[in-house]
Amino acid sequence: MRLYLSLLILFFGLSSIFGAESVSTDTTESLIFRLFKPELEQGVDYEKGYFMDRLFHRREFHEPIRLIPVELRYGLGYNGGSGFMGLKNSGNWLELESGAETFPFKPGFKARIAHQLELDIFKINLSNYFLKTSWLDMHSGLNIRYASILFPSKIPSSWPEINSTWTREEFSGKLLELSWSQSLILQRYESWYANLRYTYGWANSTFYGQGSPTGSGPSYSYSLGARYIMESDQDYRYAIGLDLKYSQTSINKIKDSSDLTPIRKFTLENFGVFVTLSVFYGGELTSGDRGKMHYYRRDYITAKRQLESFVAQHPNHAKRLRAEKFILMSKQKIPLQLMKQGMSFDERGMLDKALDRYQRARDLADTLLVPVLNERIREIAYSELEKAESLLYSGRGDEALVKIREIIIWFPEFEDRIIFFKTQNLIQKGKTALQYGFHFKSLNLFEEALKIDPGLEIEINVYRTQIAADLLALADSVKDFRSVRFVIYALEEAEKIIGSLSPGNARVLTALKSKMADREQYLLNRKIKNKIDEFRKSSDDKPQPVELGMTIPQVQDLMGHPDEIISQGKNAKDQLWIYRLEDRSEVLMTFSNYILFRIEVE
Repeated sequence: MRLYLSLLILFFGLSSIFGAESVSTDTTESLIFRLFKPELEQGVDYEKGYFMDRLFHRREFHEPIRLIPVELRYGLGYNGGSGFMGLKNSGNWLELESGAETFPFKPGFKARIAHQLELDIFKINLSNYFLKTSWLDMHSGLNIRYASILFPSKIPSSWPEINSTWTREEFSGKLLELSWSQSLILQRYESWYANLRYTYGWANSTFYGQGSPTGSGPSYSYSLGARYIMESDQDYRYAIGLDLKYSQTSINKIKDSSDLTPIRKFTLENFGVFVTLSVFYGGELTSGDRGKMHYYRRDYITAKRQLESFVAQHPNHAKRLRAEKFILMSKQKIPLQLMKQGMSFDERGMLDKALDRYQRARDLADTLLVPVLNERIREIAYSELEKAESLLYSGRGDEALVKIREIIIWFPEFEDRIIFFKTQNLIQKGKTALQYGFHFKSLNLFEEALKIDPGLEIEINVYRTQIAADLLALADSVKDFRSVRFVIYALEEAEKIIGSLSPGNARVLTALKSKMADREQYLLNRKIKNKIDEFRKSSDDKPQPVELGMTIPQVQDLMGHPDEIISQGKNAKDQLWIYRLEDRSEVLMTFSNYILFRIEVE
């Protein structure tokens, strides 16, 4: 009988597990594909092994269900007796005293229906709680069960004739049981799970209601069911479902001091259907489950990160070694993923992103992939170099310098090109300055380029000659003394640049210097005269002007004693006289061998 019972439970259990899975309406598919059909997204290129993983390893990294504080179930059952699965209505389900056994007690179908209320409390995942592992979601706790017959049955009318104390009219048995409950949860999908449960305990029973004989004995049960999970915003979640249950209760210890019943012991086999409501903590997907899905979707970078997070958070998880295996496989395949991403960006012209992927792939790749990546990076480098040169020769030298520096960061082989870009940028700026007439600015730029690369001497000399020619051409067109001063400077600089001037230009430079010297002497004498006039304005006598060639006594007669005398040489033949005027200016007179030969006003 128990073999039949086990087969029945297995049949209904498989039906409940697989029945909740959505199946295809295509009847041409085989049964196994209809029952175990994995989720497939159109357009996704799944990694090899995805189908088998969905079939046998779904949710292998899930968080264990830590605690089921309350699980309540209510249902109806049928009390069997004997025969196939206890359904045969016979009297051998109970044992009677001598005399009464010839009159068997055979309750009808209606009298065999019982209702039950069960409560499982504080069921903890012992392996997770004590060992911090997650071998199975197996929970242990206490079970309290109450059961009673809904419709009492008449006892045989012959019993009172055998014994006058056996006068009770109806059998209305009730059970109260305390058991140890052990359950196993199998969850393959997020929305529901299967539950296998076993209980073993001790039951107490009454036969005829209050004050009647009582009995007790061992009891055990098996149940199988499915639960639908209801999400919650709290830490806990709810589950509601159906259970199929078989239980057997043996009441073999009877307390009947008043001899009210001939029943010596009985055994009830109950087959029932229960509605179950559970509250539980845990059981959610972890970063390991999500990481594995990323692996099968060929996103190895995200897979590695999430699986490493899973191992760190669950170091004692039963599937830790398998998670580490996925991490290792992800590491091996990340370079290929990065290269494919780079190729995708490359095809769309997004070279910055493509280079980033190629470089990261090269840093992680094995020796077989590195040459391929290096060659593509080299091709991109030369392409970018051409763009930098185009910027340089179009007058955007600063941008070209920025670009070549960026290229050198990821392609150091071009580091020697930086000198070329720097000097060419300076030369381009120098040519532009020369074009707009800024001769000295252009010359400074050319000289700066020459300092960076002395090999440019010949090219820079060409520009020097052009600048000198331009400066010499200015000499004949200058009229005012301010411009004369500039042209003198320009001719002197041109002489430095080209080494010497032509005889004509040399004569021009000499004449201009003489002209400027006469002009400066004229201006100096005017200043001196003005200062002396200011100094002597209080005197009625018309002052004689101080002139070069006067002796020290002659100057002293006209100017008076100086505010300061600085003398040197033998017998103080060389002297510097300083006169300080009211406007804080100074007149400096220099004597050589007692003769005035220079006058300066500051």
